[in-house]
Order: sequence, then C-alpha cells, then structure tokens
Amino acid sequence: MTKIVVFIYVVILLLTIFHVSAKKKRYIECETHEDCSQVFMPPFVMRCVIHECKIFNGEHLRY
Repeated sequence: MTKIVVFIYVVILLLTIFHVSAKKKRYIECETHEDCSQVFMPPFVMRCVIHECKIFNGEHLRY
C-alpha cells in the first residue's frame, strides 16, 4: 500500500515539474537586432526574427 502512495506522489511531482517547464518562455522578445544579447561564440550572432531572438551563423548572413 505504501509503495502505491509513494508511486502516486512521485508521478504527481514529475507531472508538476513537466507542466512548469513546458510553460516557460524559450525565447527572448525583441523589436530590433540591438535588443538581442550578443553571443560570444564566433561566428554565431543573435538576430531579431518575428519579435524573437534567434541564433545564426554569422558567416552566412548578409548585413
């Protein structure tokens, strides 16, 4: 009986953690390219695309 209660408790905890992490925003909102933080991993750069900061390979971008 106690194993069932512990199992249900663990399942509830895992579902709660998954639910909270699923609702988290995974992007940075922006209006222009300057609103995005700079990435210090050359050649990658951050650009604003449809109000979201996305990472791109800077070698293939036309400025």
